[in-house]
Amino acid sequence: MPLTYLVEHLNQRLQALHPDAILAGNSRIEYRDQIVTANINGLSVTPVQSLVFKVKNPALIAKDSRLLIRNKSGNTLPQQLLYLQAWNSADIIFLDRLLRTLHSLHHVNQAADGLPQDQLILDVHSRHLTSVPSGHGLVFEGLLKSLGLSPEQIILRLTPPTTADQDSFGQAIENFRARGYRLLLELERPDSEWLLHAVRLGIGYIALNGTREQQSDFSHFVRWNDQARRLGLQTLLTDVADSQTLNAAISQGYELVEGPVLMALSKGDPVAARRVGQLPLQARDTPLTDWML
Repeated sequence: MPLTYLVEHLNQRLQALHPDAILAGNSRIEYRDQIVTANINGLSVTPVQSLVFKVKNPALIAKDSRLLIRNKSGNTLPQQLLYLQAWNSADIIFLDRLLRTLHSLHHVNQAADGLPQDQLILDVHSRHLTSVPSGHGLVFEGLLKSLGLSPEQIILRLTPPTTADQDSFGQAIENFRARGYRLLLELERPDSEWLLHAVRLGIGYIALNGTREQQSDFSHFVRWNDQARRLGLQTLLTDVADSQTLNAAISQGYELVEGPVLMALSKGDPVAARRVGQLPLQARDTPLTDWML
């Protein structure tokens, strides 16, 4: 099916699935000049992917999809403001599904030949988890199938819930896992208690922000990362912006890394990007540029 028709099909499907969402009347996915975007209540929303590498046995294993949001004046806005467009549960459910569909459509559009093979990391908003009463992931699975994708190709990124929302969080996790989605828990800081929660819930990936690590005591991160690995969790360090942080992530034993430094070196070329992952662990004191030679 040509992408133009697929976009129209998905727009119609999203409208039909969410008849009570006011936001649905002012939002749609668009495809122009081979670029997938969305217009959400007057805001321009464009998916942007970064690369996630496995370090120990070098491989590009996933694409992490985020959003670039601009208002009518062209000014960039933080992603959190997008959810201020949603006034009630129906809008939240619609918006969250539209955004994940947008990311997935962009993922398919980015594939040079055929369907994408890399896994895709997508956000699930905490308000979506509490707004959907049951069957989390079922509707999105149907939307994925329209794109030739399956839940097994998706890693859903979650954040820890409030105390009041922990029961619905656990139910959502159970539903997502039953449908084949993989799950990633993103933490603001090293938290040993949430490592144990993640294991009990069946979450496989834990992420920390590399920018925060640069501003913290590295030894604290090392102990936390060791504990996570002993529990069988895969650890991801995100937003790695420079060679020093990347070297630290490698020496500390993080299994996965993501961030601007990898994108800058790959220059958007997947083949060149794979070379970034082919770095010797003992080269932690070697300038990053030398690893590319």
